[in-house]
Amino acid sequence: MGINKKFGTGILLTVILSLSILFLPGTACTNDNNSSILEPVNFEKESLRFNNILTYFETVTSNPEAFLNDVPDGKVELEVLGDKFELEPQETHILNKNARVFVEDETGVYTIPAAKIKTYRGKVVGDKNSSAGFAVSDLAVIGSITTHGKNYAIEFTNKTIDNKPVLVVYSLDALKKPEGLERETLL
Repeated sequence: MGINKKFGTGILLTVILSLSILFLPGTACTNDNNSSILEPVNFEKESLRFNNILTYFETVTSNPEAFLNDVPDGKVELEVLGDKFELEPQETHILNKNARVFVEDETGVYTIPAAKIKTYRGKVVGDKNSSAGFAVSDLAVIGSITTHGKNYAIEFTNKTIDNKPVLVVYSLDALKKPEGLERETLL
């Protein structure tokens, strides 16, 4: 009887070990590939101009590479203010790779290479009346989503954290109403 228990325990341990070898690498790969496009960051919101015009907003950094990696599949998943969207973006404008920008400063006027920015337009899956638009550079993803009567925006700030631009994510519902004006007159 003692041999049967040891044999049974040995088989059970072998099965568990085999299953863990089969499933753990797949789980690790899934987690590595599931990188978020927008990553929440703790930032002193009072230092941002958005604090004066919005009742609520979130601060994030972005992962442009994750966005660009999803685009070829025809679908991009994006979470904004706790709402998850499946988007169907299409590239709309490609800047000439040799484009240059005029810059003027105290030394004079000169040109520098233009930032590599790609723009996208599309819709939210399941809402034919929706719209989504994004500008994606090496530094950040900014844009807007309109769906089911709600408008979301992702905008730059002039702040950085860990050498990444801090972005603000908000809904137009969060616009503060100036005294004496109705919010609808502002839109």
